[in-house]
Amino acid sequence: MFDDARRGFADDGDCVTCRGLTQWDEPDRDDHRDSLIGTWTRVTTCEEAVERQMQAGFADHALDNIPGQFLPDIESTEEIADPSHPCVGAVPSAHSHFFTEDGKFGSLDSRGEQVDDGTFEIVDDHTFLIPYAFDDEAIDVEFEYAVTGDSITFEPVLPADCTSDHCREAASWAVSVAYAGLSWQRAG
Repeated sequence: MFDDARRGFADDGDCVTCRGLTQWDEPDRDDHRDSLIGTWTRVTTCEEAVERQMQAGFADHALDNIPGQFLPDIESTEEIADPSHPCVGAVPSAHSHFFTEDGKFGSLDSRGEQVDDGTFEIVDDHTFLIPYAFDDEAIDVEFEYAVTGDSITFEPVLPADCTSDHCREAASWAVSVAYAGLSWQRAG
């Protein structure tokens, strides 16, 4: 589980996107906040989760979200039978993110339990920030997004130089939130 005490992301300026897959449709500036507000859902797979972590350079975090989410009968990465093939026996998992009018952000797992709890701030018509806090600092994670009808894509903006433990943890979290290049659907 993630909570406010675990969010943070260092951005020292020269940022690159996690994956250059998304083309941004520019919504009207008057409705960009409204276009993000709501609950967005998709069915995720273990293979997608691992692939995105690996492509972003976070092999050391690739197994973090598998226990419980994709392998529901295990609770820790140490219980994965074969870490070199972590998705054997994995099941797809419904996952949702929500953004509220009053600036709350959260995620819901396949059981509807809240697994992220924080806030967000709109930067412009295709960018928002989510604070990721550690015990000694709180820094912002930046995401680009594009809404087309009832579909949205998220893309984390990752620092070009992300070597500290805090940066790597927050960046890996951002990758796991976004599923860059894949669409989420508006719920309800």
